[in-house]
Amino acid sequence: MTTQQNPQIEIEDYTFLDFRQPNAHTVTLRVRSVIGRNLTTDDEQRIRKIIDDLGKWENLTATVTHLFSALKLGQPTTGANQNYEKSVGKESFAIERFESHDENVYVNLRITPEERRRRESRNITPCFPVEEIASQIANIPKLRSFKKAVQMARNEWVA
Repeated sequence: MTTQQNPQIEIEDYTFLDFRQPNAHTVTLRVRSVIGRNLTTDDEQRIRKIIDDLGKWENLTATVTHLFSALKLGQPTTGANQNYEKSVGKESFAIERFESHDENVYVNLRITPEERRRRESRNITPCFPVEEIASQIANIPKLRSFKKAVQMARNEWVA
């Protein structure tokens, strides 16, 4: 059963699950094959590529939001503005652990000291909540769909 507190997120052939926060600055999670098979070196590389996409959707939507605002096509809500005051993506965390054991990859992500200081200077709690990482992982399929749509449009209109 998937709960908001501990979601199970499927991307490609993998399920991201068992999100935990052992301390304020670290999020741990487990990745397994959707069908429960042992993971290979190729799987590990694909999982790393997925992790590399963390925050890219959020950065894209923040850019579009700011563009629309600058063009006077709408104003972002206060909540939306607060969501984009934090850095997101791989520049805001370090991978402390990436270990594969049979059918699981265990990952520990830790907020960087620079990002902690940045959040503190903006009066944002300098923690690294599970929800932040789980949300970014859940948004990766949106990013990949958007990339496909842009590529299809480019091929159609530029060709």
